[in-house]
Amino acid sequence: MKLILPRPRRVDIDIKILARLRSRAGSGRGVVTNVGTGGLFVSTLFFLTVGDWVLVTFTIPGATDPVEILCEVRWARPLQDLVAIPGGLGLRFVETPVRATVLALELQRMGRQADRFSS
Repeated sequence: MKLILPRPRRVDIDIKILARLRSRAGSGRGVVTNVGTGGLFVSTLFFLTVGDWVLVTFTIPGATDPVEILCEVRWARPLQDLVAIPGGLGLRFVETPVRATVLALELQRMGRQADRFSS
C-alpha cells in the first residue's frame, strides 16, 4: 500500500519577491508568487527541466541579507499566450530544510498580514 502524504500548505503572497535563479543550464530571474514549507513557485521565463537543481536567491522585504536556498525543479510550466496561468517553476526545498521552513512560515505570515490589510 502506498502512503500518500498531504501536500504542504501553501500561501499565495501578494508581496512580489524578485528571485535570481542559477543552475548548470544558466541563470534567470523570476518572482516568487506562493510559498509553502516544502517549496515555492517562481513565475519566470527561465525554463528548467524536472529534476534540475537550482539555487534561488532573494531578499525578504524588510531584511538586508539575501537568502539562498537550493531547490529541485518538481514541475515546470512554460508561458502560454492567451492563458491566465503564469509560466514558471514549482521548486522543492532541498538543502537547509529548517531554514527554508522558517523562511516559508515567515513569508506565509507576511502574506496573511497583507490579506488582512487589503480586506
